[in-house]
Amino acid sequence: MSGLADEFKALADATRLHIIYLLMTRGEMCVCEFMELLDATQSNVSFHLKTLKYAGFITARKEGKWMFYSLNRKALEQFKTEFGETFDLDKWPESSRCSSCDIPACKQAEVRSEEKH
Repeated sequence: MSGLADEFKALADATRLHIIYLLMTRGEMCVCEFMELLDATQSNVSFHLKTLKYAGFITARKEGKWMFYSLNRKALEQFKTEFGETFDLDKWPESSRCSSCDIPACKQAEVRSEEKH
């Protein structure tokens, strides 16, 4: 589950989500395009691109002095699938109430609760 947490961290920023959206809708883009569309500095855009690249959500290629970024659709699909399998609501019980269990702390709390009544 730590992989999912790391991926969520990479996506937990409005600018990074906007970058993902731009790449989904426009295709490959260079840093200067992001700067204009996001109204951001080169260093700010580069920071967000680095975070998304490290998480595997985007790829980069160099052409001359320019860096071009594109969406890693396979990684996004894998993230979507892993999230869906981990948090499939059909697998969870309807009730969210705690049931009796064999965990010592739960048993102690249950005994204390019964003593109060």
